[in-house]
Amino acid sequence: MQTFTADRLGLDIAEVDAQIDGRWSLPAHTYFDPDVYEFELGAVFSARWQYFAPLERLAEPGSVVTGDIGALPVVVTRDEDGELHGFLNVCRHRGYRVVAGDRNGRWLQCGYHGWTYRLDGSLARSPGTEDDPSFCAGEMSLLPVAVDQWAQGVYVNPDPDACTLREAHPLLEGLAVDRGFDTDPSHYRFHREIVTENAANWKLWYDNGVECYHCPHIHGSTFADAYDVGPESGYRWDTHGTMSSSHFEPSERVDDGTLRSSTYCSFQFFPGAHAVQQDDFMYMARVVPTGPESCLFVCHYFAEVGADLDRVDRWIDIWDATFNEDAEAVAVQQRNLRTGRLPRMRYVDQREGPVLFFNRLIWEAYKEALGASS
Repeated sequence: MQTFTADRLGLDIAEVDAQIDGRWSLPAHTYFDPDVYEFELGAVFSARWQYFAPLERLAEPGSVVTGDIGALPVVVTRDEDGELHGFLNVCRHRGYRVVAGDRNGRWLQCGYHGWTYRLDGSLARSPGTEDDPSFCAGEMSLLPVAVDQWAQGVYVNPDPDACTLREAHPLLEGLAVDRGFDTDPSHYRFHREIVTENAANWKLWYDNGVECYHCPHIHGSTFADAYDVGPESGYRWDTHGTMSSSHFEPSERVDDGTLRSSTYCSFQFFPGAHAVQQDDFMYMARVVPTGPESCLFVCHYFAEVGADLDRVDRWIDIWDATFNEDAEAVAVQQRNLRTGRLPRMRYVDQREGPVLFFNRLIWEAYKEALGASS
């Protein structure tokens, strides 16, 4: 296991403390330095809840869904008794993946040497070990991760001993009720998955996703054309523990064929999960860091039961175009930060409050991992 220190990461704790307090970003090199990236995978992503998959994909016994949380390959199952289980998608034999893609069945069989696991992760069959007196099948279960569900989503925490999602975010349920966020899974159906590839550090993508200061400029004919995003609009945001929420004041829906949002509520969970409901559809998504200068945005769209699916598809097209515009913007930022001429970025206090909030959470996670917590 690598040992990281502030010196190795090029961080002066007191200096960065002062910069964060002064509305500045983390140092520019933290957006492309390989050591910082490896450090973040543990310090930021190894023990926090992330959105994983639509609950609908894991509704039936025998359901198996795979994906990545941070840099970890994960598989979530629902066993014959209806219980959810989460594991690293890593065979205990030689480290090969146990499952390739989503499926439904009674077993998880590694394609390398045929080791087979039950849906609860216990080892069922390991060819060639029958005559090995030192082999103990009971010690060879898949390595667990914590799994939970909320609203239409399944959430995963790489820490198998993690507290529940609701314990991690104790205000979530009350806020959902207050904001009109419908948490009944039966009210929505999974509709489409779109993955956006980004040539930028995950922190740049996440900064972009929690503020709308940029919306009138980058999204003039997409998001900004369907929402009232100006400084005098009804857009509001708040922070709560390690999550934030945002919403637009409800407006009258116009059914003249023009797409204009009448309701909107979102939650952002540190360090990279989103849940958004508006009108007759919603999405849940997560950021997956894939390298010092790259990440994925995995987005699952849901349609309200009974909704006009053509209208939902039009909304999804707007969001997809918006995210593609975001991808272009953060790629430009990434290239410019890489020049080394811009030591850090300066945020605008009121317009970029959620960005400041999440950057402070990132910095506090750094300090905790380095043994330098405030």
